[in-house]
Amino acid sequence: MGGRRTGRRQRHPRHRSEPGDPDSRHGLDGRAAWVDSGNASIVAANVNDPGHNMAFEVHLYFDDYNKGVSTQVDSPTIGPDRMAAITQWAQSTGNRLFLGELGAAQDPASLTALGNTLNFLDQHANVWQGATALTGGAWSGGYMFSVEPVNGVDKPQMAFLTAHAPGAG
Repeated sequence: MGGRRTGRRQRHPRHRSEPGDPDSRHGLDGRAAWVDSGNASIVAANVNDPGHNMAFEVHLYFDDYNKGVSTQVDSPTIGPDRMAAITQWAQSTGNRLFLGELGAAQDPASLTALGNTLNFLDQHANVWQGATALTGGAWSGGYMFSVEPVNGVDKPQMAFLTAHAPGAG
């Protein structure tokens, strides 16, 4: 992604909140909830990073609860839609962001949403420092968002990820 780092990150799917948890509807770690919850104003007032060496890490999934518990995709632009408020906050405050978990399944709707999200990150490279895809590794086998190759063949998500990797074009 435009000179930024992308990679595979391993995390077990049981580390997710379930739909219905008080903070699971939009996830308090990012997007509009970052601004709406008051986290943005608290952080902006209490973090001193004069060298701009820090990036705030957030997660993004395309399902209704933004928790990676379903392959459902709410809309083709769900990624950019969910990242708009935190991106605007980072731009206006001089902060940087890192998308530490990005999960997408292999179906056409998920791949479209993934492509739109990666394009958004590229268009806002002044604040987005990169992203890691969830998940890779031998344990991930049948996990719905796995990008681990099967018998040496990449999953469809990898074509999108590598197209946006540093030096990819």
